[in-house]
Amino acid sequence: MVSTRVRVGVRLSLLAVVCSFLVAPSQVSFAARKGPVREARQQPGASFRVDIDYVNVDVTVTDGQGRFVRDLRVEELEVYEDGERQHVSSVSLVEIPVVSGDPSTTASAVGPTRVEPDVRSNDLAASGRVYVIVLDDLHVAAQRSVQVKAAARQFIEQHLGPNDVAAVLHTSGRGDANQELTTSSQLLIRAVDKFMGRKLRSSVLEQLDAYDRRPDEPTNADMRMRRITDPLAGTRADQARSMLATLTNLGDLLARSQGRRKAVVLFSEGLDYDLQMGAAQTSSGLTTFTNTDAPALLRELQQTIRASARANLSVYAVDPRGLAGTGDELIEVTSLPQNPLLGLTTTAFENEVRRAQDSLRALSDHTGGFASVSSNDFDAAFDRIVADNSAYYLLGYHSTDPKQDGSFRKIDVRVTRPGVRVRARSGYTAARPKNVESGPLTEALEPSAALREALNSPLPVAALPVRAFAAPFKGVDEASVLVGVEVDARSFRFEQKDGLYIDRLDVAIVALDEQATFKAGDRHTINLRLKPSTYAAMQAHGLRMLFRLNLPPGRFQLRAAAHELGSRAAGSVFYDLDIPDFSTAALAMSGLVLTGPSAGQMPTARPDAQLHGVLPSPPTGARSFHPDQTLTAFFEVYRGATAGTGAIEVLTTVHSADGRVRFRSEEQSSAGAGGDFAGAVPISLAGLPPGQYTLRIEARPGNGEDRVARRQAAFEIVAADARQR
Repeated sequence: MVSTRVRVGVRLSLLAVVCSFLVAPSQVSFAARKGPVREARQQPGASFRVDIDYVNVDVTVTDGQGRFVRDLRVEELEVYEDGERQHVSSVSLVEIPVVSGDPSTTASAVGPTRVEPDVRSNDLAASGRVYVIVLDDLHVAAQRSVQVKAAARQFIEQHLGPNDVAAVLHTSGRGDANQELTTSSQLLIRAVDKFMGRKLRSSVLEQLDAYDRRPDEPTNADMRMRRITDPLAGTRADQARSMLATLTNLGDLLARSQGRRKAVVLFSEGLDYDLQMGAAQTSSGLTTFTNTDAPALLRELQQTIRASARANLSVYAVDPRGLAGTGDELIEVTSLPQNPLLGLTTTAFENEVRRAQDSLRALSDHTGGFASVSSNDFDAAFDRIVADNSAYYLLGYHSTDPKQDGSFRKIDVRVTRPGVRVRARSGYTAARPKNVESGPLTEALEPSAALREALNSPLPVAALPVRAFAAPFKGVDEASVLVGVEVDARSFRFEQKDGLYIDRLDVAIVALDEQATFKAGDRHTINLRLKPSTYAAMQAHGLRMLFRLNLPPGRFQLRAAAHELGSRAAGSVFYDLDIPDFSTAALAMSGLVLTGPSAGQMPTARPDAQLHGVLPSPPTGARSFHPDQTLTAFFEVYRGATAGTGAIEVLTTVHSADGRVRFRSEEQSSAGAGGDFAGAVPISLAGLPPGQYTLRIEARPGNGEDRVARRQAAFEIVAADARQR
């Protein structure tokens, strides 16, 4: 359909059209209390406030050479909201150390492989960068899938730091290929390797085919009255909506976690729908379109940009075509029409690429990121992305407009120092009354509002330090998963009464499947009335709780959260868990449970009945030990129904970071009923110097069958006077 419009002599670029729908991004400047900006190196959200009317804005300030300006003074900053000057109440310089390489590099190495930690904590996740790797399979050609996977792997393996968290998301909605936020590079790469581009064929090629199918050569008069249309235009519009909806929903999700800068690394060739076609302005300034889907898509692009601003989310677009340009598409062309009015020339292919790249620039520029297009130097782009998210200023102010109406408010940040360039988000959406009921948690657990909010947060909450470990065992019908939750109690605020230390701790765990559906959970409230000796032990070592969840085989994300009443602080930690099918595997091993002499020093408020008396001390999440200690590793080995019974050979080794074997133990044991075997192996650390190590346990049938079940755990040995973690 062709819309009625007044023709003007200027063709609008996509960025100009977007600006007509959206407030332009701000150029920055500052003012507040005088003095140098204080630094917050360890906790990026150190100055974050949670008041409803409190607004946080992160700002990047660079000099003429693109270098980050670290000596900005508070009085050089100003911020305006909808044109009204705001009082900046806090400014922090956030610097996160840049440590390149695999997130698992802190783990011990065995040969060429690396072992990722089997214990997760929220202290590391809270001090790193947050990335979401969005693989736009709807807008990447199938033949360029290899380039996308290689580039995404390069980013994960060489540019993620040990404390960074990342996720993988496909715009087509492939739930089987996505990965929730994690510090595990192995899980991220597993998701990336499932990528396959499914972009539609070039619009120009489709129009050429439509032209070839015409029975007669159209005249110039025909071409002035109508153009050859793309038969896949409707599908292209639908796929553009899906891509934008993916980013909008991502922004809505991450908006629940404030005080953190987040980055989307978008691998895409850009929207292949012409948002500019027929765009023109009437004499009254109204923008009209001959392409009927363009206005709706521009509104959805606007919503995506606003959702990103609300979540403090910057988009960094990477075009995997690099310098290839239109080469792949032109290979299919055998001939082109001679009539120039058709617009089906080699220039049409170039315009198609340019328009798609313009959409990437629009997304990136309006969210505070940048687009890497027409470049094969992905490494330089990744370095810039890391730098952008490693050093910035975080400023906060109480808005003079306290209304919780969900309206979009323009932010204009300015720097009075000459010669600097400033980037900040263009605005934010005002809060609405918070509904903490939303999220993956069901009401079956009846958690407190604070616990529910921590469990539903898309990122780990770090106000209360928490760590978790998990080990699946064979159960009756499903796996029986041991989950340990350990809380650092040094920040607890006890009330002293009658010689006792009184407080309350609420703890909950949930298991979500790959579709983020609640599958199992448990919660426990601990009313603490501690004698001085127990109080001292908790202050020194923390508090432990052990849970059991029954879960089927599959991939799950465990979420554990704790809320302490005295300080009103909450913390949460996420744990990715793969549960094998113990009932069908010919040979399988449970998860590993470790303990040591110091594990008993941490009070256990909720012990595990199944392991009581089996281990010398409770299971522990500590992975640093003293050289004079003896560890105990507990595990079970399962043989399938058709594998028979007989002896099982178990080899236990400890490897140092250089791959050398520092401990070795072999035993051959008879299996119990059903061919299962349980073992508790003591491991002496005597004589081992401080450093990184890997524990490896392998089980094989004693009859020479070529089967092996294996588990590994990374740990470290620290000096005798060092605190164990």
